[in-house]
Amino acid sequence: MQANMISKLFLENIWANEITANINQFRLNTFFSMILNENFQLCPGLGWQTDQVNFKVLWTMKFWNCSKILLNDLADFSSTWTGYDAKYFDDCAQSSNAAEVVLYEKVMQNANTGIEWLGTQYAKSTRYCYNTIIRSTTVTGS
Repeated sequence: MQANMISKLFLENIWANEITANINQFRLNTFFSMILNENFQLCPGLGWQTDQVNFKVLWTMKFWNCSKILLNDLADFSSTWTGYDAKYFDDCAQSSNAAEVVLYEKVMQNANTGIEWLGTQYAKSTRYCYNTIIRSTTVTGS
């Protein structure tokens, strides 16, 4: 089981912003057990176990590296500022360096090897065990 939510704000040639909320992949198991112990007692058990569950909110942003030729020809400004091919920025590329900020990080659930709701999961348990019909009997001479 896992969850991932991403919110993106992208302003071309200016800024790229991303917020990610992530719950890592984990397993959650439920179990039901019926143990017949050495005394022929039946020991039922019902419970659950899980891996560690981590939750993280990460904020990542990148800026754009843009350039503009301010002066190309001292006698003619039309090619850089007012001409048909004039642009606000001549060349733009997204920065390869991203700033990452961990806004929130928490362990939602610690890992456990087994928590019983009812009964037991241990064969040597003396509680929650019930006698069965099968009993060891000793024969004595008369």
